[in-house]
Amino acid sequence: MELFQILDCSTLGTCCKDYSIIGVLAVTKRMFTLIQIVVPIVLIVAATVQFIQLTINPELKDGFRRILNKLMAAIIVFMLPTLVDVFLMATTENFTVSACWSQVKISELGDLFGGTYISGSDSSVWLDPDEYEKIEKQKEKTTATTTTATTTTATSKVSAKQLAIVSYAKKFLNKDYKYKYKGKWDCTGSYEPTDCSGFVKCVIKNTTGVSIPRKANNMWKKRSQYFEVVSEKNRQAGDIIYYGGTGHVGIYTGTGKEIIHNKGTGYGIVKDSNYNKASKHGKPVGFLRVKGVKE
Repeated sequence: MELFQILDCSTLGTCCKDYSIIGVLAVTKRMFTLIQIVVPIVLIVAATVQFIQLTINPELKDGFRRILNKLMAAIIVFMLPTLVDVFLMATTENFTVSACWSQVKISELGDLFGGTYISGSDSSVWLDPDEYEKIEKQKEKTTATTTTATTTTATSKVSAKQLAIVSYAKKFLNKDYKYKYKGKWDCTGSYEPTDCSGFVKCVIKNTTGVSIPRKANNMWKKRSQYFEVVSEKNRQAGDIIYYGGTGHVGIYTGTGKEIIHNKGTGYGIVKDSNYNKASKHGKPVGFLRVKGVKE
């Protein structure tokens, strides 16, 4: 299931502007579901045991009241997640938590039934995989004739630093550069196995001198401090592509939808021709350009 959110939130009724909140809410919702099932069952079993004890010994003090309390608690616990859901869905969708909660629910639908949810300025639709594939193919045909011109125009506007970022990243292709989660490469000396964000950080550091955050999600969270957020149509060589979920980043080469990234265990540093299909995290959330790189 792919969850795609248009980058410009200003035109959307429902738009989760902070994808880290989605992760927290997704875990919260799973916990609610677990509590909603397990706790009432435990309380009902306990009430049943007390009812049997009361039947055997009717003189037990406050026996009936204790049974009633457990049954009421079971009902309250069972209804609490539903009440939270109703409250969040009733609040304005411009409220970040409410919007992100909607995205969590949409994601769950996708996990159950498959398909793709697309948000637009006028409406939101759920497409099954076949319908979505047809739309994607049509979009590729429509843009095919302009891809070369767009790439040429973008290349003519990029700076020497932007080209240096891509050139340096390409040096790590076609070689045995391994992926290691939370790898400790300090951006000096020869390459040490690292992860996607460690690779991107060192490429930027060694070509521009700018030290950006180490973790992918922190790059996005602190984007206003280190980057300019650019739209997909204005992407240029050397831009960082950020994916949502647990966080993934790569470097856009400036050619079509090509990306260089430290893809993961079993892959290492590779070049993929379509950044929309290059990562298990789905489609990109945003494009980041290091501040000052155009100067």
